[in-house]
Amino acid sequence: MLRADYFERSDKPQYVGDPALPLEFIPHLDRLARSEHTARLNRIREQGRKAVADALSGLVL
Repeated sequence: MLRADYFERSDKPQYVGDPALPLEFIPHLDRLARSEHTARLNRIREQGRKAVADALSGLVL
């Protein structure tokens, strides 16, 4: 979302291949994206475990 917002607000590229983001932003944005991706995967994994536990708790053996 930060990249998209920056692209919308920044000046148009001067030429094809002109980087729209300053190069010093890229490592920080990549790290943020990886962190958000990891957090999302952890939430999905936890919700899956809870769903399986809830489904198995209703079974009578």
